[in-house]
Amino acid sequence: MRNDEKKKDFKPISKTWIIERAFAWFDNGRGLCRDYKLLWKIMKLWSNYPQ
Repeated sequence: MRNDEKKKDFKPISKTWIIERAFAWFDNGRGLCRDYKLLWKIMKLWSNYPQ
């Protein structure tokens, strides 16, 4: 396929997709917040683990 053929099929991304993607990233970060205390407990256990 030639480059000029590819350019004809180009469609810009809608702004709704950008907003939906941003909310997905925020939601993914919320999961890390919820397990914040558990993460520290695990890190504490691993720091005391004999090598």
